[in-house]
Amino acid sequence: MTESHDAIPKDLPKIGKTRLIAILVAVLVVFAGLFLAGYLPYLIHEKRLARQAEEMAKQPPIVDVVVPRATQQTVQLPLPGDAHAMQATALYARVNGYLKRRLVDIGDHVKAGQLLAEIDAPDVDAQLNEARAALEQANSRVISAQIDLELAQTTYTRYKGLVPTGGVTQQDLDTRETQLNQAVATKVGAIASVKLAQATVQRLEAEQGFEKIVAPFDGIITVRNYDVGALMSSSDTAAGHEMFDVAETDIIRVLVNVPQSYVSAIQIDQPVTFQVPNEPGRQFIGRVARWAGALDPTTRTMLTELHFDNRDGRLYAGMYGEVRFDIHREKPVLTVPTGAMLLESNGTQVAVVQKDDRVHFQKVSVGRDMGTEIEVLVGLNGNERVISNPGSRLVEGLVVRAHEEAAVAEASPPATQPNDGYVSGSK
Repeated sequence: MTESHDAIPKDLPKIGKTRLIAILVAVLVVFAGLFLAGYLPYLIHEKRLARQAEEMAKQPPIVDVVVPRATQQTVQLPLPGDAHAMQATALYARVNGYLKRRLVDIGDHVKAGQLLAEIDAPDVDAQLNEARAALEQANSRVISAQIDLELAQTTYTRYKGLVPTGGVTQQDLDTRETQLNQAVATKVGAIASVKLAQATVQRLEAEQGFEKIVAPFDGIITVRNYDVGALMSSSDTAAGHEMFDVAETDIIRVLVNVPQSYVSAIQIDQPVTFQVPNEPGRQFIGRVARWAGALDPTTRTMLTELHFDNRDGRLYAGMYGEVRFDIHREKPVLTVPTGAMLLESNGTQVAVVQKDDRVHFQKVSVGRDMGTEIEVLVGLNGNERVISNPGSRLVEGLVVRAHEEAAVAEASPPATQPNDGYVSGSK
């Protein structure tokens, strides 16, 4: 038989143990070299970082500082304001009946005393006729009582003259005197009945007068709720159930809450401007009319009323806008970045770096919050190095290193729109 070519040879050379060990050692040496080539640089880098961290830990922390910036002596104080009519009132039905006529609608201008609507109240008319008849009856009773009184007076006088002659007894005279007194009392009662009837007539006449709804002052109809034929009730005085709302809008009054810091800088008749979103670029000129005279203890603001001429009808009651006051100060006010403020339990503070590079927390009183900057009214003189963004790691007396590149604040003007005109913690 011929041998197969695929058979495995049996006389292959054998690898000795010495050569196998040498190969394994070579492989280990290669892996060890690769490991050392990658790990040693990493180890050296870690040691360098640890050494640098140790050196930095021994150095004072670096903080960014700014110098407070002085504002102009005359600044604008923008505050939100709500527009209201000079006077406004709701007109309700004072009698029960049906709406007979309606002469005006929303948007109509009316004059004081102008007839707006009529109510048909037959019950009131009937009661008035009944009261007038009762008054006539009371008047007739007064006439009858007067006649009886005159008769009793004459009879008593005659009897009194006959007593001395014995023509009548004293008892007869006493009887006539009693009748006279009764006649006087009857007349007094009749007169009182007349007055009562007159009062009833006057009341019903006044109630009948309420059948005509008239304008209490010059103004504009802003609400009309009923049509002709609607049932009107004098007891229905809920909000939204009035017949008409009338508003006087020739003068618009704007109510604004002025922060305590600026109350003393605002004067009666001081000019102010008012801007509304639907009139972009237009400024309405008005004046300070009056103020409440006391601060709201919750917001520390004073309610102030401003008047604006609105005969052209460009302003509407219920509008919201921005009021701007020109505030003049005796000396400029300092501003610092808003991030420099610390609202602590003992008041508002800023962290300053003193000459010996130690941190000191200075208590301040603040004014307007203008977004990126905030006014400091009391507590700084303008030469301090204020830490612009202090963190919780800063403590009183900590030695720091000021970042002198940020030592001067940018001279850009502050934002003209404050957050709310008042900062919590400035009380």
